Amino acid sequence: MSAEPLREQAAYAPDRIDAALLEELTKDGRASWAELGAACGVSPQTARRRVERFLASGYIALRCDTSTSAQQGLREVTLVLNVPAQHVDDVGRYFAALGNCRLSAQVLGAQNLLVTLWVRDYLEVQAYERELAERAPGSTVIFRQAVVRTFKRLGHVLDESGCSRSVVPLSLWREKRGFYKPETSA
Repeated sequence: MSAEPLREQAAYAPDRIDAALLEELTKDGRASWAELGAACGVSPQTARRRVERFLASGYIALRCDTSTSAQQGLREVTLVLNVPAQHVDDVGRYFAALGNCRLSAQVLGAQNLLVTLWVRDYLEVQAYERELAERAPGSTVIFRQAVVRTFKRLGHVLDESGCSRSVVPLSLWREKRGFYKPETSA
């Protein structure tokens, strides 16, 4: 799945309509513009324009997830890494650019990078660790975790086959002093 890149638009401050649109998209990312607009009290054109602005600004990105049964043998592995500060941005971008990367995020603490990958065989992880050592000497893999079953993903409660059974909307935004900011705590 790919999306045509949109023209970069001027920065803006998200508001309550943006927060409502994001909450609706969390529930159903395939909702039509008319459905999104109706749920948020705006026209379909306004819903489309605001979602496109979010995409162009990088606040959200398109992603297609599949059920566990459709993953054809893919397994999820999470690596918790300690990468020297001068390399952490480059290593994070390297992992994020991989087609099988589900998450690449800098975190605070002794472990400063969290990476989740889909692999066909757990031994593939060793190749990524070798690449890490070449790209960022002094890096350490602190923890490896193989995920056997996922019960919830991005607010979706999953059944035994990995299909969405229900949705618990994520609290992505909260109002603070008249405008909306990204939620910073769980």
